[in-house]
Amino acid sequence: TYCYPDVVSVSQARRMPYMMLLEVKADDVVKEKPNSESDEHLPAFAIDMSDAEVDFVYHSNIASMFGVSEYILFAPADQIDDAIMTEDQKNVVISAFRVAQHSVDCEVPMFIQFGHIERQLFFGTSCNKSIVAHCGGSHLRKGQMRHMHLSGLLDLFKEHVKCPLSLLETDDIRVSVQFDYTIKFASFPPGEIDDSNETLDCYSLPFGSRDEPISEFNLIASWPNMKEEMINENEYHSDLDLLSAFNWSGAIDFRYTEGLLDYVLMRVIDLHRSKVSSENAFSLLDVRQYPKAFGQLTDGGIKNIRFAGAPNTSITNPGGLPLDEVLMPIAKSVLKRCMDRVFEVADFSEEADVSGSFNQLLKSTPGSAVRSSPEPHVPHQTSSYTTESEMCDSELSSVYATIRQNKWTPPDSVTFRFVMAFANASVDHVFGPYAFAQVWLEFVARLRTYYDKTKDLPGLWIRQLIFEKEEFFDAQSDQSDTSSNGSRKSSAVGTSSIVKSSSEPVGRLHPFGEMRLLKHEDTPLYVPVTQDRSPMTEDMVDEYTNYLSSLDDGEARVKAQLDVLCSDMQAFKAANPKCCLEDFIRWHSPKDWLDEEECLSERMQLPDNTWVKCWNEAMPIPVINQARLFNESKIAEEILSLLEHATVQQMVDFVRPVLFVAAVLQIIEKGKCMRDLLNKQLLLDSVYRANRSGSRDDYVEALKHIKAAELFVSQYSSLYSKLRLSESSGSLIEPPSENDLFSFITSLIEDASSKRESNERNVISRGVPIFGASDGPVGNAVRIMLERSDVTGGKLPAPARRQYIIRWSVPRPSAHSRMVPQRLFASIEQEEFRLCGAFAEDTVYI
Repeated sequence: TYCYPDVVSVSQARRMPYMMLLEVKADDVVKEKPNSESDEHLPAFAIDMSDAEVDFVYHSNIASMFGVSEYILFAPADQIDDAIMTEDQKNVVISAFRVAQHSVDCEVPMFIQFGHIERQLFFGTSCNKSIVAHCGGSHLRKGQMRHMHLSGLLDLFKEHVKCPLSLLETDDIRVSVQFDYTIKFASFPPGEIDDSNETLDCYSLPFGSRDEPISEFNLIASWPNMKEEMINENEYHSDLDLLSAFNWSGAIDFRYTEGLLDYVLMRVIDLHRSKVSSENAFSLLDVRQYPKAFGQLTDGGIKNIRFAGAPNTSITNPGGLPLDEVLMPIAKSVLKRCMDRVFEVADFSEEADVSGSFNQLLKSTPGSAVRSSPEPHVPHQTSSYTTESEMCDSELSSVYATIRQNKWTPPDSVTFRFVMAFANASVDHVFGPYAFAQVWLEFVARLRTYYDKTKDLPGLWIRQLIFEKEEFFDAQSDQSDTSSNGSRKSSAVGTSSIVKSSSEPVGRLHPFGEMRLLKHEDTPLYVPVTQDRSPMTEDMVDEYTNYLSSLDDGEARVKAQLDVLCSDMQAFKAANPKCCLEDFIRWHSPKDWLDEEECLSERMQLPDNTWVKCWNEAMPIPVINQARLFNESKIAEEILSLLEHATVQQMVDFVRPVLFVAAVLQIIEKGKCMRDLLNKQLLLDSVYRANRSGSRDDYVEALKHIKAAELFVSQYSSLYSKLRLSESSGSLIEPPSENDLFSFITSLIEDASSKRESNERNVISRGVPIFGASDGPVGNAVRIMLERSDVTGGKLPAPARRQYIIRWSVPRPSAHSRMVPQRLFASIEQEEFRLCGAFAEDTVYI
């Protein structure tokens, strides 16, 4: 609860704006604690000071340092100009507090912030008609050596309390202790992440963090409410052993690190607007291409691709050396092996030599012995993604139901593997976009090889534009082979088979059911052999639709679509010489034939009907003699030319939909152990919107969700690998169950995230409880982690912070006074020493 009075007077020359903070408990009604006869005189704040149950239980810094559960804090509105920096200012405010508390009989403690907020140093007071408590402390960089351990702090505490009775006549001094053990995890050494393109993965995307995502693990051990004589801790000896602590808690701190998947996707998004977005692969690699450099018409094939021989300032030739061949970012052997895996080729060496692979004359950079060294043979690797058939039998079947609405390709397709190689090539920090340009050209070279040899491309489903282009291209290879076989067959027939006589049926496929010609009932109606319909990719459909919509005249739009109709009419007439238009309508458009009236529909009987005109003009010509409506060879060459000369912007448009869907699939695959913590539907919906719109803003928004998910998975995986006990850990050690590990790790991540969002400086540590401490299953895992040689050198670490709460009830200020609580909080670190005391006095029996 916050309230803002106007001002409080600090002195006659200065006025201080302030904020009053009152911490109210969550319960609507605060129940009074039952008091014994000996403490009936104690107000609520004094009872709180005596309560050991709340030791090191974090509520706020003031509650932790002074033991009060409710208070009023006065803090300057301007932390710089209005901060209380002198003892005089502080004493004036504290005196005003006491006068106000006596005047209104207020027992709620009042505190003033001293110095700047970063120090977290407070002074305060609380009183009623019988008890007064003084709260204060010190905050230093270093304390005296005799006060750096429990024994010295006890001496300091007793000296300040000045108990008027002997120690034998007083209650026991109670001590609560908490030690923080910090285990720091080193960053990954340089070279841990392989981004040199010595290998080029085509089965998965780079995933995980570039550096260790967990910077440190904080183990909090506590010994609550122990008698003074039970603990011996001084400069030379300590009874406080970590493994003997009653309570354990854990906490982690994150290290900011970039995700590999996030980096790759951001690179692809940024390439769309980069300075090289309008260049193609040839210009990026400084390769001079002659017409149809990859085609059969070129003498020698790929060998006629010429490389820049004159000095230049290309990034692939930075020294401007007069080289005969451009130096490429990826070694020839590495790229060849990658493409073999993309196209599922066991041994592609012979075909690569015949086709003249793009890298035939490319060399690696000088001095790169490791880069161009032979790699061990890598057996065929299956995709790391769950296939659709596997997914349908699992709980993730809904994931694929959503993915099928996207522009995508299945993980076992050639397009998917190529996009993975393309993305992995873009990770190279030395050559930037030029490595993936090399991969792009090599891929197109392989496509041309498959087309020249009329071979089927492995694994094609139509889901995405570049995938459609490859499917379309593969269809043309089959059609070209079929057409050549058909031409050889037709050559045996001769040109005389065109149409010797209109009465000779040609090009019949099979009878059309039981139907017969209307004007010749003794002649069956045959289905003609027709030309295949022209397949169209997504961009071709859009282009054709735009063309039709640009025609203002409806008659012009009809004529633009008559080529296929005329071809079918010619084939029908050749197969059925005695047919009429009505026969053709019955086969081609049954809805326009009315069986009951045995006549054509009204639209077919309109004057100047397009169908009638086309029928009258059509000649009986079989398919083999018709002009081809669809030239598959021409279209295939157009596709190859489009891919060869694609700009960087076009490359990104082609691969981006597949890339983002693959990223989501990989996150889902990697996050299987995280159960329902990943919001899969959010990832899928954001990528779906981006792929539908193609907008950069939508892709950036999707990338935000992907980045957060990758970071979450990386943090979870890192903690899981550190805490999971292997079988070699020993059979006597009880390993934590998967449920225990899952609950503990997720609680650690949530706790660290909440601390980072709150951005407050806590005086005491708080963490996730480890039930059973060192004897519990999770505690065993933490202990094994602490004893690992690669983490702590095989030894348990020394405490990074030691905190003590010392509590004592004594008569004060005289032997005739009533028993009142005394409390001291101490926090000792390497570069910080803090003491906070709350000392009460009896104001009745002085």
